[in-house]
Amino acid sequence: MPNASDRRRHTRTPTEIACKLIQNAQCRYRTAVTTDISAGGALLDLRTPKPLRAGETLSMSVNWNGRPLMSRDELVTATVVRAGPLLDQSQRVAVEFDEPQQQADALLGADAA
Repeated sequence: MPNASDRRRHTRTPTEIACKLIQNAQCRYRTAVTTDISAGGALLDLRTPKPLRAGETLSMSVNWNGRPLMSRDELVTATVVRAGPLLDQSQRVAVEFDEPQQQADALLGADAA
């Protein structure tokens, strides 16, 4: 049963998927892995020398198909909504996608089957 205080619009599913991030303000690539994901956003673990901050805009690509390379055409825009502390150049951040991701819906549908 959903928690009444949970304001999420999309169901989250724990899953690890590789991601590529571009910090738009710094034009730097970072790698990350999802901790959980939904059509509306994701919780990410990333390696970075400088912390991301809430409100920061990112371009990111989620490796939905497990391919060794991801192209620029796969980038979507996301906003950091919550950022944990930077510990040993690792940080956990929550991002909200600007547009729902159909691939996440498909993943969730496959998990439900």
